Amino acid sequence: SRMREALRRDFCAKLAAMSADARGQLRQVLLVQSQIPIPVVDCLCSGSITHSTLAGNAELAHFVDSGKAVQPMLEVCGSMRRSYLSLNTVWEELKEWLDSASAITACNDEWELLVTVGTLGLPIEVKRRASTDLTPYAIEVTRVCASPADTPSFMAALRADSPIVPPEGGAAVADLLVLVDPDAPRASRLAMSSPLIREVYTSMVHCRELHMCQGPAMHLALHAHALFNVVQPPSPGVRKEDLEAHMHRQFLGRAYQCAVCSFGPIDHFACGDLAAHNGQRVGNGVINNACPRCGWFSRVLSEWPKWDGTVPEEALLSCLQDENEPRHITAASIEIALRICYSARVLWDAGEKGEAHKLCTKLANWDTLTSADGLEHPVQLLLALAVVDKLPDGIFGSVAMSQLLNEVCARRAEDEFHRVGATVGRRRTGAFLGVSYFSAPKVDHDLSAARQCEAVLESCRSDYAIDPDAFDFKSWVKGALAPWSHAVLFVRRLRHALNSREGGWNRLARDMESGPAAYADVTIEMQQPARNRDSLAALLGVRCKEDTQRVLATIAAQAFLHSTPQSRRTKDVGGLLNEPLGDVREEQTLRGLAVHLRMMYYYDNLAEKQRRYNELRKELDRGHVHSLSKQDFWELWHASFGEDRRRFLMSANQFFLDRYG
Repeated sequence: SRMREALRRDFCAKLAAMSADARGQLRQVLLVQSQIPIPVVDCLCSGSITHSTLAGNAELAHFVDSGKAVQPMLEVCGSMRRSYLSLNTVWEELKEWLDSASAITACNDEWELLVTVGTLGLPIEVKRRASTDLTPYAIEVTRVCASPADTPSFMAALRADSPIVPPEGGAAVADLLVLVDPDAPRASRLAMSSPLIREVYTSMVHCRELHMCQGPAMHLALHAHALFNVVQPPSPGVRKEDLEAHMHRQFLGRAYQCAVCSFGPIDHFACGDLAAHNGQRVGNGVINNACPRCGWFSRVLSEWPKWDGTVPEEALLSCLQDENEPRHITAASIEIALRICYSARVLWDAGEKGEAHKLCTKLANWDTLTSADGLEHPVQLLLALAVVDKLPDGIFGSVAMSQLLNEVCARRAEDEFHRVGATVGRRRTGAFLGVSYFSAPKVDHDLSAARQCEAVLESCRSDYAIDPDAFDFKSWVKGALAPWSHAVLFVRRLRHALNSREGGWNRLARDMESGPAAYADVTIEMQQPARNRDSLAALLGVRCKEDTQRVLATIAAQAFLHSTPQSRRTKDVGGLLNEPLGDVREEQTLRGLAVHLRMMYYYDNLAEKQRRYNELRKELDRGHVHSLSKQDFWELWHASFGEDRRRFLMSANQFFLDRYG
């Protein structure tokens, strides 16, 4: 079968990549652990085994197909990775596709197939959006675990509604990121390309439906979001979700809480009379069975309510992070990130004619990067920067990076405004720039003259007064871009490592198939501490500390006022802009945004006056204008010009006509 041939080819390729010393170690292990003829072991470890050799040697082929040599070979290569549930290596898991042929035939639906055969993947937490948004990138990967697991075990647990906690602890996980595995590249790619994994399982991970797959984009979206998550440095604190999950597993159902302040969990055990040992000295401590928070106490255990699972604020303080503490990506995270990139290169055309390279070219050319330009999500571009064969020149320059980071902020603003409304962006910007409705141009009574927007625009004020206390735009921008500074740092380090060694990605892919020792230099280089040139300010091209506040204010204002894709594109490509958005580093750009906000207020006022005028005009069609209230009468009179004024005079009384006609 195709799977057997793929496993054989992967085995031979792995064996051929081993050094003579490594093959010697493998020979010694096989002679000790396996009851097989010495000639078979000698032939296997000779360094001349190929796929065609196996086809002509039935005894050797049978031994290779049995998988007995796989585990020793992976151990010698340093690539031993197995599911923490089934304890299978990727080879053993894929071999199930051959050994379970009769079980596969007996399956009645996709659920039964998914719990019968599968492959290995990395446990992930997936945050899904509303069911109305089924685009491939409408998800977020909030956690990637390093310990691999197998899809059949996960599907069986999901079907039984049984939570699975990874060896790393913390919150339970229910999904796997399936990758093309460099330890078995051909066989894992074959499994991943099967409809069962490619469509059915991927659909389950994305939207908890079996038949909602939208093609390769779903695979790439999972790869991209997972890469963005895994390249972040480890948090010095404990994730709130992990702490809560751990405490629930340990105490929920057995612990108690205070009947007065609800503090819990309080773990009373071993004795029902809480007064018996209360105050007793044990070693250097004293037993205290009272509430640690408010001091309430009852000696009767039944008067203590069972803990309801609410984790107290005191415990959650351990989740707080020190923003000033230096953090660096770990070797384990680098290994996962490289595996994600390796897999993405197999699934995505990384050549100059592929989609990934086209996205990078857009960035290098300073083109707009909205969804209308083909960029579904910024993490898609991050993945492209990591996996393409060759990047365009100057792509990590300050202008290109500023373009990317501004797009990140604009998309974050758009997501927020979907929940709270677009007018929030104007209020925020007006608050921290000191721009209000009252500083906008006034609408002339002559609405026809008021529509002469060019003249109004020229007279519009461009002043601003930055007020960080009105809205904390600094924290907003840094919260959006700090993760991206780590992501860009990873990509830059990766590209530098690839340029430093001959062969680029093709060589790195071969080294990853050989084993960790072959690309240890890449891992070491990518763990170097960040330097000043890797900071967020350096990415944005901010060289003067005094300009930082203004640049951050410009980024926030531009994101809030131009949050929709059309508002960031020029009219020649279907957008709303006459000219591209300005450089956030330039002071004139912020002045332009202040003008833009005032003109938005002006247009709102103009539209409201026009609406009001249209309502009052209907009175002209109904007869005498003196039936209007005094305010409406004079408002309509001042707004009427030309034919409308003539009609007004004709419907007015003679006294008014004699005076104003």
